[in-house]
Formats: sequence, C-alpha cells, structure tokens
Amino acid sequence: MTRNNLDFRGTWTELFGTVIVVTLLTLITCGIYAPWGYAQMRRVVLAHTFYRDRPLRFDGTGGQVFGELLWILLFTVITLGLYPLLGFAQVRLLKWECEHTILPDGRRLEYRGSAFNLFGQYLLIGLLSTLTLGIYYFWGYTQFRRHIIAHTFIQGYGNPFQFTGTGGQYLGVALVNLLLTIITLGIYSLLGFAMVRTLKWDTGNTVVPFDDRSSSSSTESNNVGAPSGVNITVNVTR
Repeated sequence: MTRNNLDFRGTWTELFGTVIVVTLLTLITCGIYAPWGYAQMRRVVLAHTFYRDRPLRFDGTGGQVFGELLWILLFTVITLGLYPLLGFAQVRLLKWECEHTILPDGRRLEYRGSAFNLFGQYLLIGLLSTLTLGIYYFWGYTQFRRHIIAHTFIQGYGNPFQFTGTGGQYLGVALVNLLLTIITLGIYSLLGFAMVRTLKWDTGNTVVPFDDRSSSSSTESNNVGAPSGVNITVNVTR
C-alpha cells in the first residue's frame, strides 16, 4: 500500500456492534432512526479509515440526512419519480456525504459528478450484468466505484481521487467472503467479517491525490483539524 492510499483498520466487533444498535433503534422507531443510523455508520467507518496513519472524520448528522431525504422526496413527487431514477437523488447524497468527510489535515472532500453521468453508469452496468447473467456485476461494481472516486476531489484542489481496484480482485474478495460464509453457516457475514474484508479492499484501492501544499503544511496539520472519530460507502458501500 502506497503512502497516499487510504487504509481501513476497523474490526468486526466495532462494525457488528454499530449495526446491531442501528438496526434495533430503527426497528423500535419504525424506521425514523434510519437517517441517524446512516450518519452513525458513516462516522464509525471513517473513524477507522486512515490516511498517512491518521484517521478521517465525519461531521454529518442524522438531522441533516433527514433533511436531505425530505428534499429528495419532494423533488421525486414533483418530477413524478424521475428525480431518483435519473440519478439526481444519489448525486445529492454523494455531495452531502463528501462535504462532511474530513481528511486528517482538516480539508473536506467535494463530489463533482453529474446525475446524467451517474445514470449512464447505472444503465450500462445493469445492461451488461443482465446480458452476462450477473457475471459482469463484479466488474460493474468496480467501474461504478472508479467513476464515483474519479469525481471526488479535495475542496479547492484540481486533482481527483483515484481507484485502482479491478473487477477480478473484487470477484476474489466476494468469493472468499462467500466461501467463509458457507463454511461458518452464515456467521462470517452476520458478524461483519465480510464487511470488514470488503472495506479493507475498497479503501486500500482508494488513492488520495498528491498535492505539494498538503506536504508542505504537514507540520501544521498535526495541530489543525484533529479528528474526533467516525462510510462508503462506500458505499461507500452502496
């Protein structure tokens, strides 16, 4: 792993505990807690995602997610369902998520992709996955991830992030997860081991753009924007 790659160092216990809490609270509140759970999961994932041995952080809140979802619902009704179908809802959430993702030196991220480009990715991946009876999905996921990362920037800087993972690598990760899940009768995935493996691969293949200004201010960054602890999704992972 190079110096500019991200590195996920979380464990299954941290993810499993968060998933259990979020799931229970979401069920108890009949889904109302879901936006807060989403923000909480993102915070946990980024708290264990490191760049140059220092963790990222996430300062988005559940109330903000709830507000974004209300806007998406409103525009979905106004456009008779076209707003999410054409990718506008996804781009809105990606922009919000990046704005609240903070590098160890205090700089925030910015998503600059368009809804139509995202829709094109959905369409192409869906078509090729259908034609190949699902086999293309693993390459499609990697292609989609590469598209998202290629439109993610550090605010105020011109070079985008890069994603170096391949479809073959992701297929290997998925096969290992499937095999271990079968051997353990589902426990491997249930306890979050599969999620951790996927997050390690995903973040390990995400490259932060190099910038001379960031290296020249590395001494100052030790005292600026100190992370307080945190998704994806990945996506992350979505």
